[in-house]
Amino acid sequence: MVVPKKLGLYAVGSYVWDDFKRLPWELGGGASLYPYGNRNWRLNLHVLHVDRSPTGSNFGYYAGGMTGTIISIGTDILL
Repeated sequence: MVVPKKLGLYAVGSYVWDDFKRLPWELGGGASLYPYGNRNWRLNLHVLHVDRSPTGSNFGYYAGGMTGTIISIGTDILL
């Protein structure tokens, strides 16, 4: 947490050595803001750059073989 109970920052990355010499990778990061200082409400910004994604899913951010930048903005509300 950069600002305790309010703002968290994170970074993500991966690199795959595959049998096909594609060498796919991803690099990104994001921020989570907690307006009330607890986990009942979270606002999230996530930026990710993918190069030749080796996989994909119906629930993920990208499809297999994709290259490009993804920007995701979301919120979580716990009742």
